[in-house]
Amino acid sequence: IISEKVKEVLFVRPRKYIRCSSPESAEPGYINTLELAASTCRYDLDDMDTFWLQELNEDLGEMGYGPIDETLMEKTIEVLERHCHENMNHAIETEEGLGIEYDEDVICDVCRSPDSEEGND
Repeated sequence: IISEKVKEVLFVRPRKYIRCSSPESAEPGYINTLELAASTCRYDLDDMDTFWLQELNEDLGEMGYGPIDETLMEKTIEVLERHCHENMNHAIETEEGLGIEYDEDVICDVCRSPDSEEGND
């Protein structure tokens, strides 16, 4: 009985993932996950951040400025972290990230001689 079943393949998984390329969803009520993922902030304020933001908003209120909401604060920190990450990667890839032990122009702090030997502490 098992050998008599039709061995017809109904669906073959493609080599690449299926993706909707239109900016609008095909049917109303569906959510565009790419757009949702792009708009989602990856930083989440903790208790210390919230306390600091409340103090900042009090100071801004005393100076006559409007308050900063939590969403703007989260997006700002996310942008700052992204820039910091890019700067650190750039420093690692170039000579800027090398420490003082790789600098050939450093002189000995004891004898002030530019010629020093390894292990001469």
